[in-house]
Amino acid sequence: MKFYLLVLILISCSSVDKKNETVGYGNTHNDWLANYPRPNDFTPLSLIEKLKTDTSKGGLTMVDEFPPSWVTLQDIESLIPLISSKQSCKCLVNPYSSNLPKANSDVGGYAILFINSYRNRAKIEIRLYKCISTNEQDVNEILVWWTSFKNKPSADRR
Repeated sequence: MKFYLLVLILISCSSVDKKNETVGYGNTHNDWLANYPRPNDFTPLSLIEKLKTDTSKGGLTMVDEFPPSWVTLQDIESLIPLISSKQSCKCLVNPYSSNLPKANSDVGGYAILFINSYRNRAKIEIRLYKCISTNEQDVNEILVWWTSFKNKPSADRR
């Protein structure tokens, strides 16, 4: 009886530590995700450039771990000229997604997404995948916001 109790305790203890759980062909979960780029590998502008030039099928696969302050004021200044762009680019795809998007995105759609993240202090999320297009209403709202924002004293910004 004590032997079976000891075996049960050992089995339950060994299954508690899941951080090194094996996925696929002997790779750990973290090793598997290490094969994909993360937001910190890019600036908003360099990510848009990568999406414009990426040749992978379906989109750019990227880990969905955008830090809350990933977009900075300096990024906004380089993104504003892009918000009206309808230039085609790839979608962002989460490594966990089993769906590959059939459509493309617009450069302006990503510029709008990144600027709105800064404006609203919102975290960017890919979810399964993110394919977005330029939207004239968003372009106009951002231009009004940007004009107002630039005219504020530095201490009142944000």
